[in-house]
Amino acid sequence: MLHIADYQVPKRPDIKVLANSKVFGGYLKTVKHWSDCNNCHMTFNIFLPEDDVNRQRCDPFPALYFLAGLTSNHENAPFKSGYAPYAKKHGIAIIFPDTSPRDIPDYPSNHEAFKIDDPWRVGYGAGHYCNATQEPWKKNFNMYTYVTEELPKFVETYFHVSSKKSIMGHSMGGNGAITITARNPTAFKSFSAFAPLCAPTHPDSYFSAPGLAAYLGS
Repeated sequence: MLHIADYQVPKRPDIKVLANSKVFGGYLKTVKHWSDCNNCHMTFNIFLPEDDVNRQRCDPFPALYFLAGLTSNHENAPFKSGYAPYAKKHGIAIIFPDTSPRDIPDYPSNHEAFKIDDPWRVGYGAGHYCNATQEPWKKNFNMYTYVTEELPKFVETYFHVSSKKSIMGHSMGGNGAITITARNPTAFKSFSAFAPLCAPTHPDSYFSAPGLAAYLGS
């Protein structure tokens, strides 16, 4: 018997394009994939100025990551912001991640952190773009790693998108853009923040304090 080589078939990535819509001459795709850092499936939207196969021979599109605000998801900004004609004109890919993990099998819905007025300030839709250090959140709520490492690597691997990227956000996402850029000053070409949450860890910060106290401790 002749032994040629050891070879293992690469594991098939867990990716699914849920939707693909033509928008102002570009394409808005909704993508679901497995996230190792959040231990669950994540969904994001990505706008590509072109989706023609011939475009793949040209330089990849520079990227802009938009971080949405509290209670939002991957749909709010692309559906409400009117971004598409400008992104098409300037040849920019825009990535719209979710604001938190979703559909967690062992989601702690009865956790004491929810025993407050307006419990939407914690959990789904309130990831605050940080890595949780406290139980039971730290298994799934690692949005900082997701936005800074896992999602860009995924996007750059499976789409014609460059590692040349910028970041921006609104409200909770504005604070996320500020803190992420402060910790990674050479990672982004630019950053912008619209009405960002300020002093998010202050006890009197109505929108941020309950979630961050749950994720990071007091």
